[in-house]
Amino acid sequence: MQEIQSASHAEGNSLVMVAIDYQVAGAIVLQPTIRSEAKEVIEALRQRGIMSVYMISGDHKMPTRKLAADLGVDQYFAEMLPEQKADFVEQLQLGNKSVCYIGDSINDAIALKKATVSISLRGASTVATDAAQVILMNQSLRPLGDLFDLVHDYQRHAKTTLIFVLAPRLKAVERG
Repeated sequence: MQEIQSASHAEGNSLVMVAIDYQVAGAIVLQPTIRSEAKEVIEALRQRGIMSVYMISGDHKMPTRKLAADLGVDQYFAEMLPEQKADFVEQLQLGNKSVCYIGDSINDAIALKKATVSISLRGASTVATDAAQVILMNQSLRPLGDLFDLVHDYQRHAKTTLIFVLAPRLKAVERG
């Protein structure tokens, strides 16, 4: 069974052992699948100036490494517990980074709460959707680019509005 497990991990798959009366009776191979839009979305985010894309997973190292390589993710972290995911988010924030965390499982909830912006998908675990600030209702990551564009436009308009509000007041203070 250890040989099967090693071979499964080497191929980038996870293995779940099945036991009956405390005896291993078999195993189920879980093959990770990449969302059809994932590579496209990562590239679109990079075109918008987002340079650091990380994968943080509770899965074994080999499947996580394979997925990260297939997606072109900068760095990956495997076998991370929920608290470790949240600590990683905090470390990035301490390094003056804004963190957008996307998660869909109960194990992502703490990190979702700590992130600058947290996103989940409709159909994800209830805990993840309750923790997220944004829920993508069409169950696709494609709207991420539009979401980042919306935020950028909002920030630009907010700065412009602030200038129009403060400029006349500053002139009045200079004259006064």
